[in-house]
Amino acid sequence: MKRPAQLVSCFFSSLVFFTAPLQAQKATEDSAQTAEPFTIAVLADTQYYCDCRLKLSAKWGNGDLRRYFFEQTEWVRDNQKRHNIKFLVHEGDIVQTDDPEEWAIAKEAMSVLDGKVPYCLCLGNHDMGFEKSDNKYGGNIGVNRSTHFNTYFPRAKFAKRHEFGGTFDPDRHDNSWYHFEAAGMKFLIVALEYHPRDEVLDWANGIVAEHPDHRAIVLTHAYLKGNKTRTTNKLKLKGNNGEQMWQNFVRKHKNIFMVLCGHFSGEAVLTSTGDHGNQVHQILSDYQEMNNGGESWLRYMVFQPDASKISIHTYNPALDKFKNGPSSKFDLDYPMAVPLVPAPGLARPNDANAAAKALEQPAASSDKEFKQDAKPFSLIVLPDTQGYADVRHKETQKHWPEIGDQRSCFLKQTEWIKDNQKKMNTAMVVHVGDITQTDHEEEWKIADAAFKTIDGHVPYILCSGNHDMGYSPEHRKTSYSRASHFSSYFPPSRFTNNPLYDSHFGETKNLHFHEERKIENYYLLLNKGGMKFLILTLEFKPRDQTLTWANTVVAEHPDHRIIVVTHNYLTSEKGQRSGDDTYSVKGHSGESIWENFVSRHKNIFLVLSGHAQENQLTSQGKHGNTVHQIQADYWYFDIPRIKAGSGFLRIMTFHPNKNLIEVQTYSPVLDEFLTRTKSKFSLEYTMSGNAEQDDAKQGRTDPQPATATESPAAESIQSQGVANGFEKKAVKTLADRVRGKINRQPLRFPNQHWVRGAYDAGLMAMYESTSDRAYLNDCMKWGKQVSWHIKEQGGGPYESGDYPITLLPKATDANALDKKQ
Repeated sequence: MKRPAQLVSCFFSSLVFFTAPLQAQKATEDSAQTAEPFTIAVLADTQYYCDCRLKLSAKWGNGDLRRYFFEQTEWVRDNQKRHNIKFLVHEGDIVQTDDPEEWAIAKEAMSVLDGKVPYCLCLGNHDMGFEKSDNKYGGNIGVNRSTHFNTYFPRAKFAKRHEFGGTFDPDRHDNSWYHFEAAGMKFLIVALEYHPRDEVLDWANGIVAEHPDHRAIVLTHAYLKGNKTRTTNKLKLKGNNGEQMWQNFVRKHKNIFMVLCGHFSGEAVLTSTGDHGNQVHQILSDYQEMNNGGESWLRYMVFQPDASKISIHTYNPALDKFKNGPSSKFDLDYPMAVPLVPAPGLARPNDANAAAKALEQPAASSDKEFKQDAKPFSLIVLPDTQGYADVRHKETQKHWPEIGDQRSCFLKQTEWIKDNQKKMNTAMVVHVGDITQTDHEEEWKIADAAFKTIDGHVPYILCSGNHDMGYSPEHRKTSYSRASHFSSYFPPSRFTNNPLYDSHFGETKNLHFHEERKIENYYLLLNKGGMKFLILTLEFKPRDQTLTWANTVVAEHPDHRIIVVTHNYLTSEKGQRSGDDTYSVKGHSGESIWENFVSRHKNIFLVLSGHAQENQLTSQGKHGNTVHQIQADYWYFDIPRIKAGSGFLRIMTFHPNKNLIEVQTYSPVLDEFLTRTKSKFSLEYTMSGNAEQDDAKQGRTDPQPATATESPAAESIQSQGVANGFEKKAVKTLADRVRGKINRQPLRFPNQHWVRGAYDAGLMAMYESTSDRAYLNDCMKWGKQVSWHIKEQGGGPYESGDYPITLLPKATDANALDKKQ
């Protein structure tokens, strides 16, 4: 007999599988029911309409042109219902010279839409960095990123809107993202600054990756030219041109389908294929050089879901006329009938019995299948090997004058790993950094020779330490800069061109590396013991953009168990390392890595580091998950006869059937084990299912034990044999427990959106078993209130897929229930 706690676990594990057939079966129907055409309006460069200070618009003889700005926004407001306008975007160059008087005009014109049509804006070169001068334009524009935009369009104002998603900078509105729903689809708009910086693109990559079920539009000012080519110019203002934006951001995401831009006078369309085979329509529109600075010409795009088509219209509200040329009026193909993220498949999604069968099946592999693949396996951890490679500056000899050349220790480690691979069932070797002592080529050659021992035998992943980068002979300091020979001796091609790593990269090898042709930050996949792992390595004191990339990678792999490898993380005593240090290279300390990355993800369970002796810390992540953080470094060990490490390494043996990780410290050089408390220990880690299902066992669902009030409900389920395994009382008990759990969940950041999907899917699973429709409707209303609250705080989709409310009512009262929803 299943106990109540087990029942709750089964309840959660069945949510996705129960929802899948209903979602797949209803996808086309739901789309058809809500496939009313809708419109997105587009305003191009309005700079001349705001130019009342420098009077550049006088060249048309009409002086003040602000009326055209108001013609545009008033037309959009007045035609919102007629055209079903869901959103308006502004492509930048809102004003001419970043002058407060001009921004006041823009604010007044755009405020016409407040409370009527949601909108967002991006910054153009004329919106920022104005410097007065005597040239014919009256000043230089785009010379820096200062702007009055945030005074007249402050983040705080837009953050109150339901469509607001967030911003790159918590105090500025220069880079923002918004979301809305139309015709049963979810859309996301990312508005980027002029010539966006690297860190902004890293942020944008993260936003789009975290919303795979949203159809994404990129809004930026300068991207496409009139000749249908992306910009390639280099500016003094540091950032990415159009081609770089395509390569580093747009093409990487299968859900990006459109880029909107202005800047270059004219019209153009370029359709390119992204890395996932998706078509991306890149559209230029800018009318500033037409009569009267554009004379109110605008674009509106009509989305027609039934036809999988987007119709582009170019219209002038002031003259009430259309441009009908081939570059002004045209259609774009875009499939809208199929969800971006299909429900995870049962074999026959249209089978009427599929839902009931889903409840009868385990959500992951069966126990029999799991045990067949549950053989223990090992990760071998190589701690700091700097002393073995130190043959040039002889830093090691200062501490042990008689020690001599220690490179043989490095080679004995890797040879032992190769010779014992089968015996240990070694899945991966992990080096935690300080591979060399002073980043000298002679030292890297030693490391290169040692790893060539296992190049074709055992996969490995490397982490850079402070001694592996920017050594200054003059100051005798490590990590004096981020320059390093690391990628010269261990380039990405060393791994991508090695067939041994094919399964660890999958189909997108180059996407595993944060920076092109560099090895400091990358990740490998690992399937072992019936589980999917992802091992991610971070540079010494990772930068902001590095952690943004890391957050994105983990968010894109919610079904993988994540191991993070970084050099300097724990102290030798207790806790994560603080930010106080003397290194010239700046970045995130252990505490900051924990706060800004590790603690945020429920599937990160292990952090491996080196740098300073031994330590072990177990902490709770923000989802209640357990994270084991382990440190190992034996160069400065406190046993006198151990010098420069003496070949000690870590053996971490995973025992899936025991839900245990056994940690041992062994030296192939001495053939000895260390038996100290910090050298030999075990870690509890549940491995009986996939990463998401183990939430219940890792303290990530409801850790409360069964209570006396739950027992009778569970027993009545067994005794009465109610259909689908539920009974009215049990339904109420379980739903209340889910409700209680959700009430306890803090809404810390946008990725924590599992609530709506879990709750609604649970109600679907329970629907057929209860006739208490009043209670069910109350639950649905409550669930929507929670969902709306999440949305206001920047919420989005259910983490593991798109499971919106698709309650399958009985045919007899479908209409009534739909109205109540």
